[in-house]
Amino acid sequence: MREIDLDINAPKRRVTVMSYGSSRAGKTRFAATFPRPLFLSDNSEGGWETIRNMNPEARYEPDVMPRVWAMEKPEDMVKSVMAIEQICRGPHTMNGKQYKPGDIQTVVIDSLTFYGDSFLTHLERTQKDKRQVYQALNGHLREIMVRVHELPVNVVWICLEKAPDEENPQMGGILIPGQTKDKAPARCDYWFYHRSFQRGQELAFEVRTKKFGVWPAGGRDEGALPDPLPETNYRAMAEALGLVNSTGAYSPGELAQKRQQDALDEENAVLTTPPSTSTAAVPQATQVGAASNPNQNPNRSPAPAPMRRPVPVPGRQTR
Repeated sequence: MREIDLDINAPKRRVTVMSYGSSRAGKTRFAATFPRPLFLSDNSEGGWETIRNMNPEARYEPDVMPRVWAMEKPEDMVKSVMAIEQICRGPHTMNGKQYKPGDIQTVVIDSLTFYGDSFLTHLERTQKDKRQVYQALNGHLREIMVRVHELPVNVVWICLEKAPDEENPQMGGILIPGQTKDKAPARCDYWFYHRSFQRGQELAFEVRTKKFGVWPAGGRDEGALPDPLPETNYRAMAEALGLVNSTGAYSPGELAQKRQQDALDEENAVLTTPPSTSTAAVPQATQVGAASNPNQNPNRSPAPAPMRRPVPVPGRQTR
């Protein structure tokens, strides 16, 4: 059990997103614009071709290529999550490559639809009772989501859309077998609906952050995100949520450092007076309580305040 800090200024550890829509709606492309993403991609779908053909300038860091691990068997997902947990704790070798903390700042499951189908097929081969099959599926998908959301990184779940049917004629949703289709979006900070459409001679993409027709969408931000997003990328979302400065969007770790630095700056501003306007003497600053020490020179200048912003991540573009 742990206590949750409800202070609005508390650093946010990560952003969790459920992105869904039809095939070729821009879901994978959107996820590839997050900071340093690792894709756990279904081997049969080959969604990484979208990433391969993207303009590098569309990425969060143009010079950093997203990583992709292909899920060939249902058990590969669990092994991958365990490997990411180790990488977040310290250096770890996976698929013959050395990883260290910070190399993975976003985990993308592409897609939960295909993984759910794959694991369901696996269960049906080993169990005959349909009810037990779906109970096991729901429990397994819940465990995967819980473990992935415990990682100190952004998380994006990609799903295909499920059209309204006789059971629910007024509302669409995500395409996942079992009860997880109703519960999975509720586990995420944001639920985005993706669509593509023809705009003149070009194919346009859109990310809806609020309910769009029969397609639900929303977030836990009290309406901070515009609908639709002005651009179909992570940076547009981060800007709308106030997670950026003039150098671009912060990663979760950078955001925590920024807020800690801002708190130090505010404290230093309270404890010091404005410097002297005299040009003949070195500017002085008096600290509260300094005179209480008889051996301390009251005219001695205090140590300089810490520098504000650490150097931005290499390759980040200013907007």
